[in-house]
Amino acid sequence: MNKKILPIILLLLLTSCAQKTQKDFTPVIPTVQFTADLQFPTNLEESGIKQLSPAENILASDSNKHLGQIISKYRWFNFVGLSKAKYEINLIPVSAEILQFASENDSYGFFSSLRSPSVQMNELGGESFTVGNSTYIYIGEYTIILSVETETENSFETVNLLGNAIVEKTGLNKIIPNHFLMFPYNYKIIPTTKYYPYNFMNINGFNQIFTTDYVIESDTLTLFYTIDKSGDKYINFKEYASQIGQIVSNPNGFKYEDDFSFAYEDSTRGIIVAGLINGRLAGIINYRPKSMGKFAPLWINGLK
Repeated sequence: MNKKILPIILLLLLTSCAQKTQKDFTPVIPTVQFTADLQFPTNLEESGIKQLSPAENILASDSNKHLGQIISKYRWFNFVGLSKAKYEINLIPVSAEILQFASENDSYGFFSSLRSPSVQMNELGGESFTVGNSTYIYIGEYTIILSVETETENSFETVNLLGNAIVEKTGLNKIIPNHFLMFPYNYKIIPTTKYYPYNFMNINGFNQIFTTDYVIESDTLTLFYTIDKSGDKYINFKEYASQIGQIVSNPNGFKYEDDFSFAYEDSTRGIIVAGLINGRLAGIINYRPKSMGKFAPLWINGLK
């Protein structure tokens, strides 16, 4: 570990011990230029796509009176605003919404929060899926929602026409955030990649966490990782673990840095192993040494 990080973590340990409770946290509205309305394509009549209404914009700063209770969910993903418009595609009405978030990670976090592990993925954008009458598309800092009033045999192809047009208009790469490349492919449950901007596992300060689920010999586990090197996530998590769980001996085989690692037994999530690798927090939820004794340490040790 970088020697400069050690004093910072030790200082955080001292200050965190002096704090008995953590303050409630509410995300602030990000100061990002709103561009969602610019992603709607125009002049597509030759393709059978006709825009019926101009784009209507709702900014995060003015969203309470327009979006109701759903805005509380949006804000946990650093919501910037949304733009919506009506289209007619080959005589089929389609409603389109483009939600903009502060970053591609935030957008993917929101998108993945809508997706169940059993859903069938499509090829639109970086990732997409369809549930009922609606198709959800992730592309960079935007999440696109396209809905038809009545589901028909041709509704999927109809939505694809508009979805592809919007994706191409953004000019963004059709990939998910590259931080998920840190996770192994073998045994992965597809699709279970998620990003949590704030309060992963409902723990205050446990922010900016990437996760993926796996199944090995019928046992499921979750790997988690953060790119942040401040050390505060490790402190927050260890303090939380000591308060609600039973600290247990560190499993064998994990080569975390220095003494910055721990394991505890959670009443609902099983054994959780966590520690620092290159100053970043990484760990395993529901660790079972019999089935995961090689897979999990191999991933952790490979992050160095």
